Amino acid sequence: HLAQNFPNPFNPTTNIKYSIPEAGKISLIVFNILGEEVVTLANEFKAAGNYEVNFDATELPSGIYF
Repeated sequence: HLAQNFPNPFNPTTNIKYSIPEAGKISLIVFNILGEEVVTLANEFKAAGNYEVNFDATELPSGIYF
């Protein structure tokens, strides 16, 4: 489950919370409005649980990110 980021809109950082019901490899990738990958926030094996990651867009142009 991927929760809504907070704050939204943000400048320049936002927190993204997610939970996984069982252990496994997860990928959390941010894309720009053109569908281009701009940053990988997580790409690793995780145990079941609740997590939070910070997205720092300081080096990115203003815009919409997914």
